[in-house]
Amino acid sequence: MTADAIQLQVEQLKLVSRATFDVMRLAKSGVFTMAPRKRAGGRKRAARPRKKPAAKKARRVTDAEQALVGEAFEEEAIEWMVLDVVWSQEDEEVVVHYYDIVDAANEDLTEDDLREALEENEYYDCMERSTVREIKQWMKEGSITPSVTLIPNHDGDMDEDEDE
Repeated sequence: MTADAIQLQVEQLKLVSRATFDVMRLAKSGVFTMAPRKRAGGRKRAARPRKKPAAKKARRVTDAEQALVGEAFEEEAIEWMVLDVVWSQEDEEVVVHYYDIVDAANEDLTEDDLREALEENEYYDCMERSTVREIKQWMKEGSITPSVTLIPNHDGDMDEDEDE
């Protein structure tokens, strides 16, 4: 290419670039608008009210779902234990309540403490809940034998021989 040809090409690119920016500026200003589509009959249609999906009926927890209770699994390097499987009216599905085994042990919590909290609709920091499907997936990826187990309850049944 000759120097004159290169110069003409550069000038042409400048013109194209400037025209592109001008069109973009016009588009941002709102110059290019479309007229609303005309409907046959000229009347507006009334929006049809949407039906709310029917609430799911409570159902019984299956034996397979109940069998998850007491199972341990690892997810994101945390050891979890399934505490209970119940129907949740709030979630409209069966949910799994589970807890961080190590955190619960560090807080000196028993499974009875955790169950009482569930009955009162409260949670300790070590407790969570999820769907059955998600728990089964985590178990598939990392079913474990827990490194720590909780004391079943705190009934005060300590050995009295320690007083001697």
